[in-house]
Amino acid sequence: MSLSSITVSETKGIAKENTLSLGNIEYLDTTRLNGGKAKLVSGKKDVDFRDIIVLWDGSNAGKIYYGFSGILGSTLKVFKLKDDINSEYVFYYLKSKQNLILHKFRTPNIPHVSKDFSQRFNLPIPDKEKQNLIANILHLNELQINLINKKLRS
Repeated sequence: MSLSSITVSETKGIAKENTLSLGNIEYLDTTRLNGGKAKLVSGKKDVDFRDIIVLWDGSNAGKIYYGFSGILGSTLKVFKLKDDINSEYVFYYLKSKQNLILHKFRTPNIPHVSKDFSQRFNLPIPDKEKQNLIANILHLNELQINLINKKLRS
């Protein structure tokens, strides 16, 4: 099943931090998505926590993010999924195919994700119960890995 067939909408970010005034909504750019400090701006929130975010332009175009809410920066694209799809399951599937996305779905010269990515990228969609189970297992594994890494750093 293609990503576009389980998507309600795809929106490319247009906000640029230097054009926004201070406010109370998080500005989502690659700095923030990669663990940087939150910048609060004013504007219309266009990303919710269950949305899939893809870095659309730049040297790391194709990188996948999830679990953020705010105003989308101009180098990103958000995928809002249908209600009957577990977005965390889709996130983990996309993340598991990160290298494929980076090598097959990007333009060769100035890196950006190809426009037809969501139509060409296929993924298995099991029934909702299996989606939930897979997402829960992978989420718990990720928590355990983070906990182990934190212990190793201390």
